[in-house]
Parts: sequence; structure tokens; C-alpha cells
Amino acid sequence: MKRVLISFALMAITFGVSAQTAEEIIASYIQKMGGSEKLDNLTSVRMEGTANTNGMEFPMTILLKGKDHYKSFVSFQGMDIVQPASYDGTDVWNTNPMTMQNEMLTGEAADAIKSETADFPDAFYTYKDNGYEIEKGEDEEVNGVPCYTITLVKPDQTINGMEVSGRTEFKIDKSNYQIIQKQQNSAMGALITVLSDHKSVNGITYPFKMETKLGGNVVSSVEFKTIETNIQIDDMLFSFPD
Repeated sequence: MKRVLISFALMAITFGVSAQTAEEIIASYIQKMGGSEKLDNLTSVRMEGTANTNGMEFPMTILLKGKDHYKSFVSFQGMDIVQPASYDGTDVWNTNPMTMQNEMLTGEAADAIKSETADFPDAFYTYKDNGYEIEKGEDEEVNGVPCYTITLVKPDQTINGMEVSGRTEFKIDKSNYQIIQKQQNSAMGALITVLSDHKSVNGITYPFKMETKLGGNVVSSVEFKTIETNIQIDDMLFSFPD
């Protein structure tokens, strides 16, 4: 009888661990990332590294400043190519890769950038305020790593005539609550991004390597050399150039 009771107790403990809700998992993720106080006090981020696409490497910079300033660009032959966009709190613009001219973005393309920028400092930290939902899926292993599956649910979008799902599925390592993979479906297929080399920067954890695959093939990768937080970033850097 004693053995039976012990077995039931172990089953109860196991069930309690495995039955964590999506909200509980995200709460642990936020805590392991750095905690609410650190995220509340985060005002800006500058990431610098190297982007690789189609076998070509480019210096890359990402600037984040609050919920309404964002810019991502690569440097090529002395030019800054702004992709996917820059947002200064009012206007959204980027560099047309065909003409190499800077152009304003409007409609759903601009709205998508504004929505992503509003996720600052982290999409899972602000999802309730932004009116989004989270769902817990089946636990799975990713390359032998036991993971929780959490889906962030946003509205679907149509960008440049292409339908983009608002559902992004995240794989969270059970041992440390770090995101190691995310997947989003598009008209081209499933875009899978592998995140690795997580490091703490002033008490907040970031992945320093990201590799995106489409149809099993690597289409792009980014490796950050430096990530700085709570630094001065001039608002003019986000504005459309005169």
C-alpha cells in the first residue's frame, strides 16, 4: 500500500509540473529573461553584428527605442540599406532593394512595422497590453531539447499581397526558459528561426545568433557581436532622410 501511495504522489507531482498553463510558462520566461523591473526600465537597445543572406555578408544594425522607434539596416558599399524598415513614431520607410532609393511605406506594410515595434521590450511581456493572446501547445523536443510550445496569437495580415499568419509558435527550453525556435507560416511556407548563444546584457538575456530556414534551407542568418541597452539614440536616426 505504501508503494502505491508513493506512486500516486509521484504521479501527482509529475502532473502538476506538466500541467503548467501558458501564463505560468510565460511568467517564468519573463523572470528568467531578466524580470519585470529590468524590462520596465529598458528604454533603448542597439544591436550590431553581421547578416548573411544568399551567401553574402553585410554589417547589420538594429535600433530600438521605446514602443514607437525602430530601425534595421545593413551597410553595403558605403550605403545604409534600410530593411525591413525604419519607424520614427509617425512615418515608416525603407530602402527599395531594386532602385536603392528610400521610400515611404503605407497601409498594411507600415501597420505591420508599427505593430512589431509596439511589442517593445518583448512580445510576451506586452502581449496583454497589445490585445494579443497566448496558447499552450504540446510539449516537444527540438534537437533533443525538451521544450514547451507557446503560440502568440495576433491578427492575420496581408502584406504586399501576401497573406501572413498572425500566429507565431515558440519553443521554450524547459531547463532555462529560453526561446530556442519560433515558426510563422506565410504564403511561401513555414519560416523557422533558430535562436541560440543566449547571453545576459545588463541583466536581460538576448539570443546573439538567429538562423532562418524556409523549406529546410537556410535563407538568412544574423550573428550579433554587441548588444547595448539604455543608451542615448538620437531620434533623427529613425527619420526619413532629407
